[in-house]
Amino acid sequence: MLSGNVNKNILPILYGANLFALKKKDGGIRPIAVGTTYRRLAAKVCCRDIRDLSSRYFAPNQLGFGIKGGCEAAVHALRTFVTSNACEAILKVDVKNAFNSVNRCTLLAEIKNHFPKIYNYIRQCYGENSFLVYQENLIHSATGCQQGDPLGPAIFSLAIHPIIQKLNSKFNVWYLDDGTLGGDIDTLKNDLKYLISEFSKIGLVLNYSKCELFIANSTVNVSNTISDFQDLASNLKLVKKDTLTLLGSPIFDESFPSFVDDKIQNFHSKIVNLKEISAHSAYFLIRYCLFTPNFTYVLRCSPLWRHPTILYNLDNIIRQTLTSIINIPLEDRSWTQASLPIRLGGLGIRKISDTALPAFLSSVYSTVDLIGKILIPSLSGFEVPYLTEARNAWSLACPMQNLPAEPKSQKLWDGPLSKLVHENLLTSCIGETERARLLAVSKWESGLWLQALPSANLGTLLDDTTFRIAVCIRLGASVVVPHRCRCGDRVDKLGHHGLSCVRSAGRISRHATLNDIIRRSLVTAGAPAVLEPNGLLCYTGFAFCAYNVLLLRTEKKINLVLRVRFPHGI
Repeated sequence: MLSGNVNKNILPILYGANLFALKKKDGGIRPIAVGTTYRRLAAKVCCRDIRDLSSRYFAPNQLGFGIKGGCEAAVHALRTFVTSNACEAILKVDVKNAFNSVNRCTLLAEIKNHFPKIYNYIRQCYGENSFLVYQENLIHSATGCQQGDPLGPAIFSLAIHPIIQKLNSKFNVWYLDDGTLGGDIDTLKNDLKYLISEFSKIGLVLNYSKCELFIANSTVNVSNTISDFQDLASNLKLVKKDTLTLLGSPIFDESFPSFVDDKIQNFHSKIVNLKEISAHSAYFLIRYCLFTPNFTYVLRCSPLWRHPTILYNLDNIIRQTLTSIINIPLEDRSWTQASLPIRLGGLGIRKISDTALPAFLSSVYSTVDLIGKILIPSLSGFEVPYLTEARNAWSLACPMQNLPAEPKSQKLWDGPLSKLVHENLLTSCIGETERARLLAVSKWESGLWLQALPSANLGTLLDDTTFRIAVCIRLGASVVVPHRCRCGDRVDKLGHHGLSCVRSAGRISRHATLNDIIRRSLVTAGAPAVLEPNGLLCYTGFAFCAYNVLLLRTEKKINLVLRVRFPHGI
């Protein structure tokens, strides 16, 4: 396949794909082509081979392939540029059905010039028509590159790169087919004319309804400017500070409230679905997929840490969701502990307010070199907005800590803050019992069960009652209503009595389960192991009875000796 010597008769099938129609936010359809396994493997080998070469060729204008942290760098760079004196306006452009429309002759010519090692493979992929299957319909793929092909972003970026390199705007950043230009008004208009003209030559058309213009200079005549741009691109929209975003991240503080409100509505729609699955699975999704993990990109790109009220509302949604899943009210101390990493005794469900500052700092430091390449020489000297303020805020929160040696790592910024929260919990403990619990759950082995994938087939999926009780015991939350046990002892709200009660149910079943887990682990490691042999229980019971008889006889002899020796009592 890589050498381009596949039999021509099977090319339409081998390089074809199954189509999946995904809905866009605006109601449109995004066709995703999922190719054969062999084709995807070959494409990923090619991606790895050209990654370094392409990143040097594309940067700093095209950030859509082979450039780590490209989206974050683009957002930080735009925020820096738009607040400088060099910016009069920002123009955002979008290409209509870009991947499926670009001319294949252009693709193949650019690949042959810049990436000749993969030309033979690409020529077989896109030199002839291939078959796309959608449900029961057969579609011929004759133009463009397939959206879903691992090499698609690279070869599309390669096709448009000669055009975007010739633009004259001071700020010129693209993420695949989404372009952002900035500078003076006249230059932006000329660049827009050039894009419309040159893109049409390779089969691309701008989607005017998604093109946006932001006026940064208050002295610019807005009505005349928007009229001039709409003469070139009809339906072009004028956006303001409260609606300006880039690559899914807000730019100005004014846009944070409306942006977060949309996120909150999205969170609420997902909470409804969480209640339909097991508590253990819901916890796993919250920890790895929803809420804070889903919000991390925005936290890294924007100074949302400066808005504590907004962060509190987001954290409160996470708290309410977790409360409904484990079916217990989380007091402030329990919620604080739950939001800690598992290694510090928490549940690993992080507060958005706790991760906002470390995420922003690590993002800026990890992309500062790329930000410089984007802005220089347009801006001779620059500082990313809010970086100094963020660094001072972190130093104020951790007065005894030096700045991290590797500031690109979010974990190094977050670690000291999390340890301070953990230490505050320890120092404010009420009683030695709570302190012992916090120290115990901070041991690495105590949280391994939270890191296991909940799978019914593997036996790692806990039922709702077991999961909720385990979480309550870990957090020191109320697990039962205080009552008197049938053994006669008093049971408090923490439910610890059930762990030691001789009459608690399930002791034999838990013993059998633990034995089975140990046996399976030994067998997996190659060590022969069997459960208790048949009949062992009989011998064990006989030995136990014999022991009791012996103990009873010994006790009688001791009592007899004591009565003879001390007839009047001790």
